[in-house]
Amino acid sequence: METNMRMEVHVHGTAFLCKGVQISQIEDALRPWLDYLEVDSITKVQSIEREEPGIQFDPKEQALDMCWTGEVGHSFQHRLKEAFTALGPLTDYASEVTVTCYQDSGKEEFQQVFIGPSAEAIHEIRLDCDNDVVLLRVTQRGHSPGIACHTGRHSCFFSVLRNGQWQAVDPVLKDPATIYGP
Repeated sequence: METNMRMEVHVHGTAFLCKGVQISQIEDALRPWLDYLEVDSITKVQSIEREEPGIQFDPKEQALDMCWTGEVGHSFQHRLKEAFTALGPLTDYASEVTVTCYQDSGKEEFQQVFIGPSAEAIHEIRLDCDNDVVLLRVTQRGHSPGIACHTGRHSCFFSVLRNGQWQAVDPVLKDPATIYGP
């Protein structure tokens, strides 16, 4: 773990895992986070907030509950992103996790991170300064050319306002039925 602690981080959310996922698979996926904390299993992850349980796996519900606060350095966010990316293929569907960073400077950074089962899963949602534009960050893999939109287009922003009417200007690169099934 970094010796120069610069911020407090809160990680809260539940990832819903596929049937049959085992604790060893979860710990392998979360290895970057666990290694950063210098622990070998999720049962040893402890929050600095006494009332928070850390990371718990409920095998009956196939749910990974994360309620953890820690003091970390700047490389933590990269490790957490690696862990969530590795966890994605084990999930049954996209799940939202809230990550809030409180820096010594007083700056607060809030992120909604989505852990999802597909390469096109949403990884982050950002809101602009006026709270009127939402930006979704996705990773486009598995389709050539890259397809991020459920309509089979490269981008979800395929419509342009022209003469007071919205017009689709980007082509459908692949029929959505062939991507997602019937």
